[in-house]
Amino acid sequence: MAMRKVYSEIKGMKLKEVPGYFKPMLSMGYLKKSVQRGLDNYHAKYIETDSIEPLYHVCFGGMIFSYLVALPNERRHLEHKQHAEQHALQREPECLKWWIEQSESALLKWTVLDSWLATKEL
Repeated sequence: MAMRKVYSEIKGMKLKEVPGYFKPMLSMGYLKKSVQRGLDNYHAKYIETDSIEPLYHVCFGGMIFSYLVALPNERRHLEHKQHAEQHALQREPECLKWWIEQSESALLKWTVLDSWLATKEL
């Protein structure tokens, strides 16, 4: 709704007039009045009506905030896990090759190879 109002107001202006329209809106006084007006509207809509929605706003806002705070740490853990898995996959064939070369028994060789192949998704 607010975007529609702004669009309809600047629709008829020339391009040189548009910065003059937005410049007063970016002043500290205008921003303070806008925030105060928003808080007054919120108070009238939710607080004075004894609605339970402000409690929902606090709960869901807290969940979203905690998720956003923990997100970089979780991404770092995921990146580390993926790097470790890639490193392990690169080293497994070398380790198996060494183990098979070192073992004397052919039965042991096939047992080790079969158990390794069973863990891989084909």
